[in-house]
Amino acid sequence: MTGPQPARPVPPCARCKCSPGTVTGRNDPLCSTCFISYARSKPIKRMDPFRVRNNPTNAPPPLLLLPFSFGVSSLTLLHILKEHMSSQRTRVGRTGYGLLVVWVDDSGISGDGPGSVRKKETFMGLESHFGGEGSGITFKSVQLEDIYTYSQPQGAPTSSAEGTNLEKLRVLISSLPSLSSKQDILTTLLTRLFIRLAIQHSSPAILFSHSTTRLAEKTLSETAKGRGYSVPWSTSDCTIPLPPSQFPHRKLQTIYPLRDLLKKELHTYLSLTPSLQPFHIPSSSSSSATPSPQSIIPISTAKDTSIDSLMHQYFSQMEQTYPSIVANVVKTIGRVPAPTHLVALAEVAAEVEQSVPNCAVCGFPIDIDEADVWEEEDRDVKKLSVGVLSELGVGVEELCGGCRRSLEGAKEGVGARWPL
Repeated sequence: MTGPQPARPVPPCARCKCSPGTVTGRNDPLCSTCFISYARSKPIKRMDPFRVRNNPTNAPPPLLLLPFSFGVSSLTLLHILKEHMSSQRTRVGRTGYGLLVVWVDDSGISGDGPGSVRKKETFMGLESHFGGEGSGITFKSVQLEDIYTYSQPQGAPTSSAEGTNLEKLRVLISSLPSLSSKQDILTTLLTRLFIRLAIQHSSPAILFSHSTTRLAEKTLSETAKGRGYSVPWSTSDCTIPLPPSQFPHRKLQTIYPLRDLLKKELHTYLSLTPSLQPFHIPSSSSSSATPSPQSIIPISTAKDTSIDSLMHQYFSQMEQTYPSIVANVVKTIGRVPAPTHLVALAEVAAEVEQSVPNCAVCGFPIDIDEADVWEEEDRDVKKLSVGVLSELGVGVEELCGGCRRSLEGAKEGVGARWPL
């Protein structure tokens, strides 16, 4: 008869060698202190352009826009950056940047309920906890349907002939043919809303809180949706291509400070930081930096599963057993250069007052070579309603491949209610 097995000894922390390694890092056991230090070091390195010494003493610090969704990613990033700013202030008396934390309330589409009320109350609590005079952090909430307001030129009259902004948004989403297309268009609307807000507040950069896992999901899902050429813009730290006709001589960066941390590592950070846990509202989908389209439009059956949801399920499992594979996906796409020749082409076209080859829906430059390939696939062109194209006021050649796919089979009315 065998007795109880003796407890296995806890290995020492692989970094400090003093404390027990109670937390499993990427490869080695770490103590909680060393793990938090490791997790904070990754995004802070990405914030190197906004060190205090890079900001003139007599100039206000640049205001960086941080999309917030109550998920583990955006909450962790906000906490790490707050600690970073506090450290800068302690050392030299000022900070290298400020934060504009933006939450997009999607209750108009997802429905008002206890979850919506909880988010509103939590956001107010978040502002009290992180904000305040002298913090350098400003909080702002907007409605998803506000994209119609922000897309109007300043002073332009608004028409109520087609209903309120929320009614127009609901008709737009219901006009789309599939769950994948609805989630894709919602992602486009969210991204362009953040761009409009950043420009309105003169922000030089948007800080998306996508983890390594989320970026791997996005790499494969965007490629599957026909947006492969634009993946470097939507997953890398870079200057994004703004339509020159709308934003002449305007530059805007996107930065992914958490790109070197897995989603499971962010959950570990949250578990080791009790003060953050009251502000965490778990999502049924992913830990993206923006309100998740999967949470706005819930999935009811396996038949309704979208491309985004499939990629989320796949990489959520993959990071548990093969984290190096997930990291390699992101490292590989990080080495792929963005097609900057398309940006140059758009800028030249704008200077000579010719039509700018930017997609009328997502706003990215159109890959001319890709457009030729799509023209050869007549089946895709035929599925685009002539009425939809007429409402958008564009020809099929003015849409990128990904947006053509999303609009295939759309009902008339989607173009008339497109806010951009």
